Amino acid sequence: MSSPLDAILRPKSVAVVGASARQNSLSYQILHNLIEYGFTGLIYPVNPKAQVLHSMKCYSSVAAIPEPVDLAILVVPRDAVLEAVDDCGRKGVKGLVVITAGFKETGPEGAKLEAELKQKLGIYGMRMVGPNCMGVINTDPDCRLDATFSPTFPLDGNAAFVSQSGALGVVILNLAREVNLGLSYFISMGNKTDTSGNDFLEYWAEDPRTNLILMYLESFGNPRKFVQITRALTKQKPILVVKSGRTVAGARAAVSHTGALAGTDVLIDAMLDQCGVIRAGSVEELFDLGIAFAKNPLPEGNRVAVLTNAGGPAILATDALVGHGLKMASLLPETTRRLKQRLPAEAAVINPVDMLPAGDAPMYEYASDLLLRDPGVDSLVVVFVPPLMVHAMDVARAVESVRRRYAKPMVGVFMAPEEFRAELRQAMPDHMPMYPFPEAAARGLAALERYRHWRAKPLGQVRHFHLNRERVATVFERVRAAGRAQLHLDEAFAVAEACGIPLARYKVCHSAEAAEKAAAEIGLPVALKIASGDVVHKTEAGGVALGLATAEQVTRAYAGMVRQAHHKLAPPGGEGRVIVQAMVPGGLAPHSAGRETILGVTADPHYGPVLMFGLGGIFVETLRDVVFRMVPITDADADEMIRQIRGHALLEGVRGQPPVAFGILRESLERLSQLVAEFPEIVEVDINPFFASPDPQMCRAVDVRIRINL
Repeated sequence: MSSPLDAILRPKSVAVVGASARQNSLSYQILHNLIEYGFTGLIYPVNPKAQVLHSMKCYSSVAAIPEPVDLAILVVPRDAVLEAVDDCGRKGVKGLVVITAGFKETGPEGAKLEAELKQKLGIYGMRMVGPNCMGVINTDPDCRLDATFSPTFPLDGNAAFVSQSGALGVVILNLAREVNLGLSYFISMGNKTDTSGNDFLEYWAEDPRTNLILMYLESFGNPRKFVQITRALTKQKPILVVKSGRTVAGARAAVSHTGALAGTDVLIDAMLDQCGVIRAGSVEELFDLGIAFAKNPLPEGNRVAVLTNAGGPAILATDALVGHGLKMASLLPETTRRLKQRLPAEAAVINPVDMLPAGDAPMYEYASDLLLRDPGVDSLVVVFVPPLMVHAMDVARAVESVRRRYAKPMVGVFMAPEEFRAELRQAMPDHMPMYPFPEAAARGLAALERYRHWRAKPLGQVRHFHLNRERVATVFERVRAAGRAQLHLDEAFAVAEACGIPLARYKVCHSAEAAEKAAAEIGLPVALKIASGDVVHKTEAGGVALGLATAEQVTRAYAGMVRQAHHKLAPPGGEGRVIVQAMVPGGLAPHSAGRETILGVTADPHYGPVLMFGLGGIFVETLRDVVFRMVPITDADADEMIRQIRGHALLEGVRGQPPVAFGILRESLERLSQLVAEFPEIVEVDINPFFASPDPQMCRAVDVRIRINL
């Protein structure tokens, strides 16, 4: 299946524009790499001042080349780039890699040139990687393209790597070779003027040589498209990402709990989690995870055995594995019996299996075979600390011979000198993942298990519910006409009702007499709340009175609240306007009591609307027990959001309590997601608290806050 990116990634001919004979220049190194790596197509050096380069005829321009050119690599001064693009465009070149820097990364003048460059791409129908990039690599034997200036050639393999940083490119290629991680492709994207990570993800989705994708990103150009692509792609191929920039870039005034909790990095974590992408904390960790995926099948479960010749590292490995949510496998009696037959009498044969320093290569082979054969073992960690008389390479060969007999993940923790690693790379390039310390091995196995879980679970579907769009639109028009962004409480209630979110019964009142009557109709006790949306935290401002059990208490609370509105609170949006609302039982003791949760939305300017769920009430920002998902969510997303909070056990029920009506919670999250998807003017929503009760009829929201764009 052909793609416009084939001109860049699978060209049959390449022109190096700006080719040079100076050995310390980028253009020399690129031309050298194309030749030395064995590019299977035609290579055309372009330099008007040279006749021959690298024993090849040199051309004065791309247009002067008599044959067709698929890809042009531009290594010319910045001010000559646009002219070179025109030359390529007239020739009919369809792919460009612009190595040259000095564009938008340098300021307004460079940004203007980059905009002109993008415009020319559209005119000529070309695709481009760069500018300000390191180049591209395709290790396919049918292509053998190394169009970079890296001094290190990659190993062939099934992992594609895309990096937004050209400066890290050489480091990445060196690290990949050091850990024997073979690559199918390497892309340095540079400024992403034309092609981006999303383009390459779509390309690799159809590429049979690519089974694993690794990414180093500094920004998401189109995060919503990224989610759309990766939610489907990760069901087939794992994607591992390092995203730099964990701090919040720029403060934004947020009047809701949701906005205050949703920092940029929190949203990125939520986005990656929602689409099954595994995030690594560093480039080093990315490679730790990458070799685990590239060199292992997925496990069938989370049960791990540890085989060692030293107790200390085995304890570290056990702690790390359990800390990552994996389980120590329980061995069959037959397994332990056979281990006792062969291992020293003092050896520990209950997982972790410690053979003591007497464990040599034959013992490692025997024990690892027994452990992998045990149906209760899903993965194996082999720990080796070199004693005086046992050679690490002998042990590595022994366990490697066993690994190839079983379709189970196996990783090594060999605490051996660097000389061993160099020998291992040379003697057994396709060896099992090797780590210097147990913690890295545990991270790798945990990532495999996490991905297995993602592959197994359904994506779910985005369900659509009845939504009174006309009522919502009318409320928003009235708010905008009043020059407000914040809805009053009764207006927010009306919007929640229009999208089907259950509310505690309420009435809007304009006098003490009306409040008394409403309280009698609703049924005492009741709550009184100021109607004004300008009051962010009503409890702290004296805008809430709870548990009013008599008509006299209602009257007194009404008078005090209206008086407060004139002096301390913002105007209540109408003289004396308050909300009288039914009290919803909460707490942990009564079986009918609701547990306080929060449903919220914040519209990030770059990532779009993001949904939040967690434990609610006045301590929501203190507890911070919340999870996020990008809108729209599926029913499976809603279920997972509810399960992922730390306080999920409270919703399941403690001390004899029945579980809450999870179906109502899930549907309310889905309905809120639909609301903000259909009304993009919504900036923030807080439904806090939403009382989740065991009785579906008692699940009710008691406070709603909504802010929109004017």
